[in-house]
Amino acid sequence: FTTYISRGLPVITTRNLSYPSQLVAKYQVGLIVDDISQIPDLVQKVSEDYYLRLRSNVLNLARRLKTGFFFKRAFLAALKEITA
Repeated sequence: FTTYISRGLPVITTRNLSYPSQLVAKYQVGLIVDDISQIPDLVQKVSEDYYLRLRSNVLNLARRLKTGFFFKRAFLAALKEITA
């Protein structure tokens, strides 16, 4: 999952994979399906503009992952919690 995102590729995940589907929804970096049988129809309906928007979002998220944005945020929150 993160390999595709770090390469700048939008992802497809199923709703029953809670963490990946939450990330996809929150950062709008791909498509979420209820069942994998929906993938062919859904992919055909993706417009070029929508794909480019997903791609832009993925590249932004990939940059944040590569620079440690989320790790730093979690580390600082934990540090604040234990020093409070």
